[in-house]
Amino acid sequence: MNVFKRAVLAISFVALLGASPAASKPAASAKEVMSRFESAINARDKAGVDALVYWGTADAWSRDMTEAALGMFEAETITSARLAPLDSSSKVTFKAPSGVKYGPSIAPVYRMVLQYKHGPGVKVDEGSLTIGTKNGAWYVVAIAVVK
Repeated sequence: MNVFKRAVLAISFVALLGASPAASKPAASAKEVMSRFESAINARDKAGVDALVYWGTADAWSRDMTEAALGMFEAETITSARLAPLDSSSKVTFKAPSGVKYGPSIAPVYRMVLQYKHGPGVKVDEGSLTIGTKNGAWYVVAIAVVK
């Protein structure tokens, strides 16, 4: 097998495995999860973004909702990120018409406030996600089924 074919095969293998620095091990600090999230978003690394989320008891519906929220950021380029205190909506729970109760997958600790470029004529826009810690590791909080 020539060198070119080996290189293509190796690159394809890595792509199939979804190798991502974000997926290698959980973030050890709030700042690390924020930095890795920003890097994964700007690299358009969806698998890397998903690896930073604590899915916990997320069911299909709540995972889709979390993915939709993440998708808004995945379409943008983050220009800056900072940690901020939680706001009043950070620990909200709600009951779906099906009777299932949803809320954060883990207890939120900080908001990760992200500024990003957004479309023609808009220089900067801002959004936020909550992050929390579980077993000493830091994650982006997902929407999940709660008791």
